[in-house]
Amino acid sequence: EDNLHRADLQASASCPEANGDSYLPAMIRIIFTDVLIAAHMFCMEKISTRSVSQRDIQRVFRLLPYFLSHVLQDDKHIGDTQRLKTGIYLSIAVVYYLRLPEVPTAKEDVCREMFVEHLPQGQDFIEAFNSTLNTFVTREHFRIPAGVALNQALKENIFAIVACVQTNVPIALIGAPGSSKTLSFHIVRDNLLGPSSPMDFCAKFDKVDSLFYQCSEHSDSNEIKRILDDAVARQAVYNRSNVDTTTSQSGSQKTGVSTKVRCVVLLDEAGLPKEDKSNMVLKVLHPYLDECKIAFVAISNRHFDSANQNRMVTVLRSVATHKDLITLAAGCMGPKYETAAEQTRLFVEGLCQGFLNIITEKSSVGNMFHYRDLVYLLRYIHCQQLTDDGPLVVNSEMLLRGLERNFNGIDTAQFQSLVETFFKAIRDKFDGTCFTLQRPDNFRSVLDILRSALSTGEGVIQRDSSGKPIVTGHPLAPRFKMVIDPTDDHSAIRLLQQTSLVDTSAN
Repeated sequence: EDNLHRADLQASASCPEANGDSYLPAMIRIIFTDVLIAAHMFCMEKISTRSVSQRDIQRVFRLLPYFLSHVLQDDKHIGDTQRLKTGIYLSIAVVYYLRLPEVPTAKEDVCREMFVEHLPQGQDFIEAFNSTLNTFVTREHFRIPAGVALNQALKENIFAIVACVQTNVPIALIGAPGSSKTLSFHIVRDNLLGPSSPMDFCAKFDKVDSLFYQCSEHSDSNEIKRILDDAVARQAVYNRSNVDTTTSQSGSQKTGVSTKVRCVVLLDEAGLPKEDKSNMVLKVLHPYLDECKIAFVAISNRHFDSANQNRMVTVLRSVATHKDLITLAAGCMGPKYETAAEQTRLFVEGLCQGFLNIITEKSSVGNMFHYRDLVYLLRYIHCQQLTDDGPLVVNSEMLLRGLERNFNGIDTAQFQSLVETFFKAIRDKFDGTCFTLQRPDNFRSVLDILRSALSTGEGVIQRDSSGKPIVTGHPLAPRFKMVIDPTDDHSAIRLLQQTSLVDTSAN
């Protein structure tokens, strides 16, 4: 680890602003140096000395001009001094703050709150970050798919991806399945289209041209290198035509619309390739991440080794808070949730608490289910009332059927225990005075659950006359089904055929 010297950092902090002809004032330079040193040393001492490097400092300097010129330039509510301080805080947040878990974990006794308390002017830091985040990532600025909740995790993901893609700073999103990692990238990709952006706000950013690689246990370095080389070659073509950052045109074009294009490589499930000392698959990334000729986004369920992680900004998605799950639920349940009765709100709060209790269990069941299962459960409950113009009403029968459909695939005893966990969490919200668990004979058989899930009334994928897949029923309801046949002679599959649940004659 390179030693940090205050004098060196103060000299480096005379970083030019976006217009390239002015520098940070002396007082702001001191604040910059103090905050930067505190953030760097916190991560080095609380996580490990290998968790940070000189590259992190360089990334802060790279991000600062972007925030000043593309995020804060139109903010009329802050003066020049506060604008500079906010730009510093945002750069520190992306590089250091977002890599930390929301709450301490068994492996790391560190969290974001501790980071804020350690920083000089920590309260100013977190207020500036949250304020900018909430005004930057909104439904008025980004087109967000229907049924997707704009919670804190999704906003942080989008904010960090936009910043890193626009500056060619490599970024890794790390977290459990269903924590909006891939969704966040798709939202950024579908909104950052230059002059063709669906929202005026996104037109000022460079257009994103994405190349996708799906990793697996069998991925090799040559495959990954090929996609990276393709991106570098394509970016070179764009660079020859990328003359001005923005253009001011008459007619249908808007003032301040970016005409630049940035190639970005998305490496999905980047933690899957098997690596050992004789086969370091992801080592091929090193020169591309160091040169920063293209934008790069990696998505993984687990951390990378230090050599790769030090070359990227990291956004960590740890266990969601109860408050974040409530926001998620509100988005999935639709507009009716805003006017729902108090009893319904208590139901949803208990449901979210039950989910937290499940995923934090130290058991095979807790490791099996993730946020995506909760999302589909909430969408299932929402879809049951699409034809009802009355208020949103939920009940124990609806919950049980939703759990059977979305939290199954375990043995009967485990599932009944899981159901009791959810129902107990909801009963606790009602002080134990109502909401009793359904009797065991109300549990349906596997065939009945599968038949209901495949019914057209709840949404099913079919094909039109040309063979194109179409969805009947509500678009939020369908979910792919996986049937596991534990027999050696495929008798379970034959049973599905005999009951007409599966038609194997269709292509």
